[in-house]
Amino acid sequence: MIAATSHLLRLTRAGFVFAREGVFALVDTRPLPLPARAGIAVARLLERPSTKSGESRLAAALSKLGPTYVKLGQFLATRPDVVGTTIARDLESLQDKMAPFPQGEAETAVAAALGKPLSSVYASFGPAVAAASIAQVHRAEIDIDDVRMPVAVKVLRPGIERRETGGPGQGSLRGAAGLRASDRGPDSRPLSPPTAGDPGLGPIATPGVPARVFTGAMPGPGPPG
Repeated sequence: MIAATSHLLRLTRAGFVFAREGVFALVDTRPLPLPARAGIAVARLLERPSTKSGESRLAAALSKLGPTYVKLGQFLATRPDVVGTTIARDLESLQDKMAPFPQGEAETAVAAALGKPLSSVYASFGPAVAAASIAQVHRAEIDIDDVRMPVAVKVLRPGIERRETGGPGQGSLRGAAGLRASDRGPDSRPLSPPTAGDPGLGPIATPGVPARVFTGAMPGPGPPG
């Protein structure tokens, strides 16, 4: 009961953010029953003035709701058959247009995670070469047996645990996904939210876990997750 109430409160917050960002302007209310149309009309009263298109407002709302919802948006960007081509194209901005956080913050996070100065581990530590909702990737070099090797260092964004703790979380998304979409309309079907184990989605922050650093071979093209 407590868990269900918690999920409901978090999803209510998500609905409020959607309303404020004008996401409900995307909904075609014509085929909906009267109570649903009335609910959306009331929600749109909370809409803030904006010059953004409806699709851009969706991406903005997901960004404000935190990493888990950004991951959901990234997943939906790969499903134009579910959300439509226009929305899917706009949601792609959540994958490849995230601004990196400052170099100094990245270096501080790496040193704190390793428990030692950056220079004692890496021969060089360059600026971010890719950034996404959860982490960004830096090009670095390490010395192994007097041979300098290029590596990629993936650093979680500072404060990601606080945002995830205060945000909706995967449990709330799964609770919402548990409501069968097929019961809401003849053209709807259930959609499962992404998880940390889904291919290509990268790690999802765990509340209470300190900033983590992943070092490996230089990756190919693509967002760092």
